[in-house]
Order: sequence, then structure tokens, then C-alpha cells
Amino acid sequence: MRKRAIWFDGDRGAIGFRLPNDVPVYLYATFALPVVIMGIAFLLHGGSVGRMLALLVAPVLFLSMLVHETAHMAVAHRQGLATSEILIFDAGGLALIELPGNSAVGWRIALAGPLANLAVGAALLLLHAALPEPLPQPDPRFTIPPPVPPSLLSEACRYVG
Repeated sequence: MRKRAIWFDGDRGAIGFRLPNDVPVYLYATFALPVVIMGIAFLLHGGSVGRMLALLVAPVLFLSMLVHETAHMAVAHRQGLATSEILIFDAGGLALIELPGNSAVGWRIALAGPLANLAVGAALLLLHAALPEPLPQPDPRFTIPPPVPPSLLSEACRYVG
């Protein structure tokens, strides 16, 4: 019998999918709470860049949590420990990993997630540094025609980085 790529688990109140190594990931409905709060804040106070950032909140937050938890899982796997599932919800994520035999292995697994986040942050900073700096924007009330706004990608990286 073929497994579905994405499914809804009504008992958990979560959407599930499998990673390439067959570990299930569950995205709980409570994940929507911080996404909605941040999205509203961006919409109300961010102007045109805020509207685009509001659209990016959910996928960026989800992907950052998934990268963090899969880093824990990858280090555990290299140590010969199994991961039964990954849970992502409003307060963060959780990789359910078999208990390690010693504390040194536990520390390596624990540090893997934050180090993965630091690596992603460093990559975003490098991307931001590589993008051209937008020219200062004059007040549109005093220019004809109005100035062209800076690129969305440049502004999003500046906001994140």
C-alpha cells in the first residue's frame, strides 16, 4: 500500500508529511497562532514591504523550525539513534529522538539545532551583503516622477538580517 505524501491527522489536529528518510513531521494547528500575530503586525505597520513579509512569515518560520529539528535528527542518526517523529507547533518544534547512551552525545544532538540556525543566519547575512545597497529614497512629494522603491528581496533581507 502506498503512503500518502501529505495527510491530516484529526486525532492530533495536525497536517503530516514524511521526510526522505521516512520520519513523519506533524505541523499542528497551533502553529497558526504566532503566524497570524506576526502577519497582522507586518500588515498593519510595515507598508508595502510589510505586506510581502506578512506573506513570508509562515513559510520562513516553518522552514527555520524544520531545519532546526532536522539538524537534531541528523546528528542523532549519525550517532546511531532513531528519530520517531518531528512535531512543529506554536511554541517551537520537537524531534522525538531515542535517548543517547552518554551525555557527550546528548550535547552534540542538543547543539546541532542552534548551530543550524546560526548557519542559516550567516548565509542570510552573506546574501544581504552581496545585494546592492538601494539608493536613498527622496520624499516622493518633492520628486517627479516618484522614486522607484528598493527591491523587495533587498528590503526583506535587511529586515531579517
